[in-house]
Amino acid sequence: MAEAFGPPPDSALPAPPDDPRAAAFWAFSLALYGRPGVAELCLMLQDEAGVDVNPLLLCCWLGAERGVRLADRALADLLAATEVWRREVVIPVRTARRRARDWRDRSAGGAAAYAALKRTELILEQAEQGDLARLGAALDAAGEPRRSPPTAVEARAAARHNLGVYGRVAGLGPGVAEAMAPLATAAANVAAGDASAPGPDDASGDAPGDAPGGKPGDGFAGGGRDAGAAGD
Repeated sequence: MAEAFGPPPDSALPAPPDDPRAAAFWAFSLALYGRPGVAELCLMLQDEAGVDVNPLLLCCWLGAERGVRLADRALADLLAATEVWRREVVIPVRTARRRARDWRDRSAGGAAAYAALKRTELILEQAEQGDLARLGAALDAAGEPRRSPPTAVEARAAARHNLGVYGRVAGLGPGVAEAMAPLATAAANVAAGDASAPGPDDASGDAPGDAPGGKPGDGFAGGGRDAGAAGD
Protein backbone atom coordinates (compact mmCIF):
# COMPACT_ATOMS: atom_id res chain seq x y z
CA MET A 1 0.00 0.00 0.00
CA ALA A 2 2.84 2.47 -0.48
CA GLU A 3 4.85 4.06 -3.24
CA ALA A 4 8.20 5.02 -1.71
CA PHE A 5 10.56 3.34 0.70
CA GLY A 6 10.58 4.63 4.25
CA PRO A 7 7.71 5.65 6.53
CA PRO A 8 5.04 7.90 5.01
CA PRO A 9 4.57 11.45 6.27
CA ASP A 10 2.26 11.71 9.28
CA SER A 11 -0.25 13.69 7.21
CA ALA A 12 -0.70 10.73 4.86
CA LEU A 13 -1.87 8.40 7.61
CA PRO A 14 -5.39 8.42 9.04
CA ALA A 15 -5.74 8.71 12.80
CA PRO A 16 -5.53 5.44 14.72
CA PRO A 17 -8.88 3.66 15.00
CA ASP A 18 -11.01 4.18 18.11
CA ASP A 19 -11.55 0.45 18.62
CA PRO A 20 -8.63 -0.84 20.74
CA ARG A 21 -8.42 -4.08 18.76
CA ALA A 22 -8.36 -2.28 15.42
CA ALA A 23 -5.83 0.22 16.77
CA ALA A 24 -3.56 -2.58 17.97
CA PHE A 25 -3.76 -4.35 14.62
CA TRP A 26 -3.12 -1.10 12.71
CA ALA A 27 -0.08 -0.25 14.86
CA PHE A 28 1.29 -3.77 14.44
CA SER A 29 0.82 -3.57 10.66
CA LEU A 30 2.68 -0.26 10.42
CA ALA A 31 5.51 -1.62 12.56
CA LEU A 32 5.74 -4.80 10.51
CA TYR A 33 5.77 -2.86 7.25
CA GLY A 34 8.58 -0.71 8.55
CA ARG A 35 10.91 -3.69 8.78
CA PRO A 36 13.46 -4.22 5.99
CA GLY A 37 12.11 -6.27 3.10
CA VAL A 38 8.53 -6.64 4.36
CA ALA A 39 7.01 -3.99 2.08
CA GLU A 40 8.77 -5.41 -0.97
CA LEU A 41 7.76 -8.96 -0.16
CA CYS A 42 4.12 -8.07 0.43
CA LEU A 43 3.75 -6.23 -2.86
CA MET A 44 5.38 -9.10 -4.71
CA LEU A 45 2.86 -11.46 -3.07
CA GLN A 46 -0.02 -9.08 -3.88
CA ASP A 47 0.83 -8.34 -7.50
CA GLU A 48 2.31 -11.68 -8.57
CA ALA A 49 0.31 -14.17 -6.50
CA GLY A 50 -2.99 -12.36 -5.84
CA VAL A 51 -2.46 -12.25 -2.06
CA ASP A 52 -4.75 -9.92 -0.08
CA VAL A 53 -2.29 -8.16 2.22
CA ASN A 54 -4.62 -7.21 5.09
CA PRO A 55 -5.65 -10.82 5.92
CA LEU A 56 -1.98 -11.75 5.57
CA LEU A 57 -1.15 -9.15 8.21
CA LEU A 58 -4.01 -10.44 10.36
CA CYS A 59 -2.49 -13.92 10.24
CA CYS A 60 0.79 -12.46 11.48
CA TRP A 61 -0.85 -10.34 14.18
CA LEU A 62 -3.08 -13.05 15.60
CA GLY A 63 -0.23 -15.55 15.61
CA ALA A 64 2.74 -13.47 16.75
CA GLU A 65 1.00 -10.97 19.04
CA ARG A 66 -1.81 -13.12 20.45
CA GLY A 67 -0.67 -16.72 19.95
CA VAL A 68 -3.81 -17.63 17.99
CA ARG A 69 -3.66 -20.53 15.51
CA LEU A 70 -6.39 -20.18 12.92
CA ALA A 71 -8.40 -23.08 11.50
CA ASP A 72 -9.03 -23.20 7.75
CA ARG A 73 -12.78 -22.65 8.11
CA ALA A 74 -12.34 -19.69 10.45
CA LEU A 75 -9.96 -17.92 8.08
CA ALA A 76 -12.19 -18.65 5.09
CA ASP A 77 -15.06 -16.97 6.94
CA LEU A 78 -12.85 -13.94 7.69
CA LEU A 79 -11.90 -13.60 4.02
CA ALA A 80 -15.52 -13.91 2.91
CA ALA A 81 -16.63 -11.22 5.39
CA THR A 82 -14.43 -8.54 3.83
CA GLU A 83 -14.23 -9.67 0.20
CA VAL A 84 -17.05 -7.45 -1.13
CA TRP A 85 -15.59 -4.34 0.54
CA ARG A 86 -12.15 -5.14 -0.84
CA ARG A 87 -13.36 -5.92 -4.37
CA GLU A 88 -15.94 -3.17 -4.80
CA VAL A 89 -14.44 -0.34 -2.74
CA VAL A 90 -10.72 -0.73 -1.94
CA ILE A 91 -9.48 -2.08 -5.27
CA PRO A 92 -11.28 0.52 -7.45
CA VAL A 93 -9.80 3.36 -5.36
CA ARG A 94 -6.35 1.76 -5.54
CA THR A 95 -6.68 1.49 -9.32
CA ALA A 96 -7.70 5.15 -9.58
CA ARG A 97 -4.82 6.20 -7.34
CA ARG A 98 -2.31 4.32 -9.47
CA ARG A 99 -3.66 5.91 -12.64
CA ALA A 100 -3.60 9.37 -11.04
CA ARG A 101 0.04 8.87 -10.13
CA ASP A 102 1.06 9.81 -13.69
CA TRP A 103 -0.60 13.22 -13.23
CA ARG A 104 1.15 14.18 -9.99
CA ASP A 105 3.88 16.20 -11.69
CA ARG A 106 1.75 17.67 -14.46
CA SER A 107 -0.39 20.06 -12.46
CA ALA A 108 -1.26 21.16 -8.97
CA GLY A 109 -4.70 19.63 -9.47
CA GLY A 110 -3.19 16.29 -10.42
CA ALA A 111 -0.95 16.29 -7.35
CA ALA A 112 -3.88 17.17 -5.07
CA ALA A 113 -6.07 14.46 -6.59
CA TYR A 114 -3.36 11.87 -6.17
CA ALA A 115 -2.81 12.84 -2.52
CA ALA A 116 -6.55 12.65 -1.83
CA LEU A 117 -6.84 9.22 -3.40
CA LYS A 118 -3.79 8.05 -1.50
CA ARG A 119 -5.29 9.07 1.84
CA THR A 120 -8.70 7.68 0.90
CA GLU A 121 -7.17 4.32 0.06
CA LEU A 122 -5.48 4.17 3.45
CA ILE A 123 -8.75 5.02 5.21
CA LEU A 124 -10.49 2.21 3.32
CA GLU A 125 -7.70 -0.22 4.13
CA GLN A 126 -7.94 0.78 7.77
CA ALA A 127 -11.69 0.12 7.71
CA GLU A 128 -11.05 -3.38 6.31
CA GLN A 129 -8.49 -3.97 9.03
CA GLY A 130 -11.01 -2.89 11.67
CA ASP A 131 -13.48 -5.53 10.53
CA LEU A 132 -10.74 -8.17 10.41
CA ALA A 133 -9.51 -7.24 13.89
CA ARG A 134 -13.02 -7.43 15.35
CA LEU A 135 -13.70 -10.81 13.76
CA GLY A 136 -10.25 -12.11 14.65
CA ALA A 137 -10.62 -11.04 18.28
CA ALA A 138 -13.92 -12.91 18.44
CA LEU A 139 -12.13 -16.06 17.32
CA ASP A 140 -9.47 -15.41 19.92
CA ALA A 141 -12.06 -15.07 22.69
CA ALA A 142 -13.73 -18.31 21.63
CA GLY A 143 -10.51 -20.29 22.06
CA GLU A 144 -8.64 -21.48 25.10
CA PRO A 145 -7.67 -18.57 27.37
CA ARG A 146 -3.93 -17.84 27.44
CA ARG A 147 -2.19 -17.28 30.75
CA SER A 148 0.70 -15.35 29.23
CA PRO A 149 1.84 -13.82 25.92
CA PRO A 150 3.43 -16.27 23.48
CA THR A 151 7.16 -16.76 23.66
CA ALA A 152 9.25 -15.74 20.64
CA VAL A 153 9.31 -19.35 19.44
CA GLU A 154 5.55 -19.74 19.97
CA ALA A 155 4.86 -16.42 18.24
CA ARG A 156 6.84 -17.36 15.15
CA ALA A 157 5.33 -20.85 15.03
CA ALA A 158 1.76 -19.52 15.34
CA ALA A 159 2.35 -16.89 12.66
CA ARG A 160 3.83 -19.49 10.31
CA HIS A 161 0.89 -21.79 10.98
CA ASN A 162 -1.58 -19.01 10.12
CA LEU A 163 0.32 -18.08 6.96
CA GLY A 164 0.17 -21.72 5.90
CA VAL A 165 -3.57 -21.75 6.52
CA TYR A 166 -3.92 -18.62 4.38
CA GLY A 167 -1.98 -20.33 1.60
CA ARG A 168 -4.32 -23.30 1.65
CA VAL A 169 -7.53 -21.29 1.91
CA ALA A 170 -6.47 -18.89 -0.85
CA GLY A 171 -5.35 -21.77 -3.09
CA LEU A 172 -1.77 -20.58 -3.34
CA GLY A 173 1.01 -22.81 -4.60
CA PRO A 174 3.84 -24.17 -2.42
CA GLY A 175 6.30 -21.62 -3.79
CA VAL A 176 4.10 -18.76 -2.61
CA ALA A 177 3.73 -20.38 0.82
CA GLU A 178 7.51 -20.54 1.10
CA ALA A 179 7.79 -16.90 0.04
CA MET A 180 5.45 -15.87 2.86
CA ALA A 181 7.46 -17.67 5.55
CA PRO A 182 9.89 -14.81 6.39
CA LEU A 183 6.93 -12.71 7.51
CA ALA A 184 6.52 -14.98 10.53
CA THR A 185 10.00 -14.17 11.78
CA ALA A 186 9.53 -10.44 11.18
CA ALA A 187 6.12 -10.55 12.92
CA ALA A 188 7.55 -12.34 15.96
CA ASN A 189 10.29 -9.70 16.20
CA VAL A 190 7.72 -6.91 16.04
CA ALA A 191 5.60 -8.58 18.73
CA ALA A 192 8.69 -8.86 20.93
CA GLY A 193 9.48 -5.18 20.38
CA ASP A 194 12.87 -6.03 18.90
CA ALA A 195 13.67 -3.16 16.56
CA SER A 196 17.19 -4.43 15.91
CA ALA A 197 16.26 -7.96 14.84
CA PRO A 198 16.63 -8.78 11.12
CA GLY A 199 13.77 -8.52 8.66
CA PRO A 200 12.99 -10.89 5.77
CA ASP A 201 15.94 -9.59 3.72
CA ASP A 202 18.56 -10.66 6.23
CA ALA A 203 16.94 -13.16 8.60
CA SER A 204 19.00 -16.23 9.35
CA GLY A 205 18.61 -19.41 11.33
CA ASP A 206 14.93 -19.83 10.53
CA ALA A 207 13.23 -22.90 9.15
CA PRO A 208 13.76 -23.94 5.50
CA GLY A 209 11.85 -21.90 2.96
CA ASP A 210 12.40 -18.58 4.69
CA ALA A 211 13.92 -16.81 1.71
CA PRO A 212 11.46 -14.81 -0.42
CA GLY A 213 10.64 -16.42 -3.73
CA GLY A 214 10.60 -14.31 -6.90
CA LYS A 215 11.75 -10.74 -7.27
CA PRO A 216 11.03 -8.06 -4.67
CA GLY A 217 8.09 -5.81 -5.43
CA ASP A 218 6.71 -2.94 -3.39
CA GLY A 219 4.73 -2.63 -0.17
CA PHE A 220 2.03 -1.29 2.13
CA ALA A 221 1.81 1.57 4.58
CA GLY A 222 5.43 1.58 5.67
CA GLY A 223 7.30 1.53 2.36
CA GLY A 224 7.60 0.25 -1.18
CA ARG A 225 6.67 1.78 -4.50
CA ASP A 226 3.04 1.00 -5.14
CA ALA A 227 1.28 -1.63 -3.04
CA GLY A 228 -1.01 0.93 -1.55
CA ALA A 229 -1.54 4.47 -0.53
CA ALA A 230 1.00 5.60 2.04
CA GLY A 231 4.31 7.13 1.10
CA ASP A 232 4.91 9.03 -2.12
